[in-house]
Amino acid sequence: MKHAIVQRLGLSGLFAVLACAAARADVHRGHAWLQGSNGPAFGLANFDLDDETGAISITVDVQGLSNNRFAGRLEGAAGEVLCTLVPVAGGSVAFGIAALTPAAIASVFSGQTRLVIATPNFPQGEIDGPIGAGGLESFGAPFSGSQVVPPVVGPATGMAYASISVSNGCSVSGQLHNLAGSITSIELWRDAWLGEQGTLVTTITTIGNPSPGSFTFSQQFPTPTPELRRDLSDGMCYLLVRTSAHPQGELRAQVRPPSLGDNYCNGRPNSVAILGARLSLTGSPRAAANDLVAHGTSLPAGRAVLPIVGLATGHVFNPAGLGGMLCVSGAGVARLGQHAGLSTAQGTFETPLDLSLLGAPFSAAPGLRLNMQLWYRDPAGPSTTNLSSAVSLVFH
Repeated sequence: MKHAIVQRLGLSGLFAVLACAAARADVHRGHAWLQGSNGPAFGLANFDLDDETGAISITVDVQGLSNNRFAGRLEGAAGEVLCTLVPVAGGSVAFGIAALTPAAIASVFSGQTRLVIATPNFPQGEIDGPIGAGGLESFGAPFSGSQVVPPVVGPATGMAYASISVSNGCSVSGQLHNLAGSITSIELWRDAWLGEQGTLVTTITTIGNPSPGSFTFSQQFPTPTPELRRDLSDGMCYLLVRTSAHPQGELRAQVRPPSLGDNYCNGRPNSVAILGARLSLTGSPRAAANDLVAHGTSLPAGRAVLPIVGLATGHVFNPAGLGGMLCVSGAGVARLGQHAGLSTAQGTFETPLDLSLLGAPFSAAPGLRLNMQLWYRDPAGPSTTNLSSAVSLVFH
């Protein structure tokens, strides 16, 4: 029987202050694109906001500025400075953390705050962009009778859609075709994976019939609970269509995003992509399923790739002399040696993740937040090694 190669990296002491309150399950995450009219400069910002404590942390990656000396600030609705960002180790990344007032939190959620990057040439701001506005995630999933418990065989089809916005709540909608009976109810359920029965959220009442045999429906949630927002984002919600022909359900759609978790940290430029390598996760967020798969893209071809995990977030530029930005931290960082491999000729990497091999405290358990990155070799890049973007996942 193989044993996992689990080694500890002695990096947890560096930038420990940056391991902020991202371990909470109700932290809201968002992204912002920064640009300006003064040249080709641009930036991509990621932020975490805990609406209970007011703690906000912001990371921004900037490119093409007129001067490598820069600073960032988050401005409120009246132009007041809410958070100051400081460059990390003289690179193109800046980080900031602050405690916001309730009024400032409301400004973030309503899109009235702006992130400004200033340089000596442009002290009022070379690039900027709104934080909170436009933070929208949308995805779709097919309806099928095979997802109903017990399964139903028939000609009925459909598509379900979900949207999650930082500032405008959540919504679900869909289309239905060729049902065997008249609709008796369309229900949204949460806290359930495929084959499970969850907790009823609501019965949808806005139903249209644009043509014979076809139906549409929609439901808005202007102020969703943290649990509903989290379950929609993690693919733990489903829509159930009951009809007169199938009172227990004729169609079901597990509304799942294309990847799991939250991307909270950008990759650094490498030899093949200016935005660096990207990590995504697929599988079930159920801890008991233990079927996560890690996917890497925009990697240099034929190079060693190693998944690493941590229980907290961090931002360490060129950790221990290595390349990239280390975004996982905590009481030690574990690397999954048994899941290491080589990237393909197309610059991709894929590996199943058996988290049971890690043991405590990294074994998947309900409520655990695990943060993950890919370390990889890149001899032709800015440094001989690098790190991908990072993903944070809360297990159910």
